[in-house]
Amino acid sequence: MRIDAAIEALRGDPTAQRRARRVLEEAAGDWRAADGVAPVLADFDRFGAGTPLGDCRALDAVLTDLEAARGFADGWVAAMLRALARAPLGHVPLRHQMADGHAVLQLAQAGRATLSLVQYSPTREPPPRSVCFADGERREICLSGSAEATVVSIVHEPKDKVELKFMDMPSRQARPSPAMDAARPRS
Repeated sequence: MRIDAAIEALRGDPTAQRRARRVLEEAAGDWRAADGVAPVLADFDRFGAGTPLGDCRALDAVLTDLEAARGFADGWVAAMLRALARAPLGHVPLRHQMADGHAVLQLAQAGRATLSLVQYSPTREPPPRSVCFADGERREICLSGSAEATVVSIVHEPKDKVELKFMDMPSRQARPSPAMDAARPRS
């Protein structure tokens, strides 16, 4: 296996590894402290502790208003792109995963609540034939691209079966924001 010289150098230099980690951690901390972010995260902590979402105005705006959501997410993307330009082999200091066209970056956690950026890639798979219900709420806002969804609800639970309600959501189209466009992989 061929290992790039820059990666080989980083592997042999713990100081460079710590420096790269520090660059990204500082960028994340600066983003969290930013004027448009700190109130959202403070509300998120309150929400995670049980405060109703309606009483968390900054958080509610990010979950319901496209421009507020984009400003919040774009700030994160821009901060990480700047940090990665300084430390290209740095590791984004948040929980993240990618599998089968689905990527998740967890921005915050408070109590049983998580605040994440999620990216769905189109697949050629047929629509699912089953559904799994979680014991919580989920709210999503489409920041870029388009989305179609079907909301499946349990309307009645007799003893031996479940009755479901299916509601197709209208297609949503969102233009990419400058930060999201800059972060898009190029072929």
